[in-house]
Amino acid sequence: MKSLIYAIIQMAYRRICRWVTLRLDYIYRIDLTKQLVHWQPRIPVAIAAGTAQDVASAAEREYRETKIDKQRLFESKIENGHRCFVAKDGSSVVGYNWIGSGSFWNGIDFVVLKEDEVWCSDAYTAIDWRGKGIHTALLAAMIEWARRENFRTAFTHVSAFHPKSWKAHEHLKWQVSGLYFGIHLPGLDKQWSSVVSGSRYPIQRTAFRSRKKLQSPASVTEQ
Repeated sequence: MKSLIYAIIQMAYRRICRWVTLRLDYIYRIDLTKQLVHWQPRIPVAIAAGTAQDVASAAEREYRETKIDKQRLFESKIENGHRCFVAKDGSSVVGYNWIGSGSFWNGIDFVVLKEDEVWCSDAYTAIDWRGKGIHTALLAAMIEWARRENFRTAFTHVSAFHPKSWKAHEHLKWQVSGLYFGIHLPGLDKQWSSVVSGSRYPIQRTAFRSRKKLQSPASVTEQ
């Protein structure tokens, strides 16, 4: 009987998730003008800004392993001038992470950055290569590149339910600057978010507004 009830609850939860997505995310920031932590992965991989072929290979690998198709998302990032850093074993892409600047959509979030700020997002490490420090090394390489390009601050967000990602950022001395809660209604293309503590910056405030109404970054929320 208990197994039947559990199966019913799981089915109901999956159905609800088709209509509503709940989030609790930390905002992390790091001052790029201060000394950065250098990080080496525990295995020999080559880390550098990826080529168009590397980006395509990254999308293909993630799709094979998760069935999540990121091709359109990656095309949008490239159009916005974002860079994809990759970790490679020979010619095989085993991890990636993106960095970008300006104003843009990051999933369901509208990010608005100042000229000397960057946003890090959409990291993935191949399943067989996890636990080897690849994500941390990619993140370190990206922010080192950002500093050389005269950016002064980097931001990212991490799910409160993803402790492995917390550790990667904390190893590199990122600091939590805020915690926010959000609700997304995919079927209606609307979202709402509220600050729990600190600031949501550089994510723009939403109040059940659609993506179309958030295209113009008229102001930056400093909460």
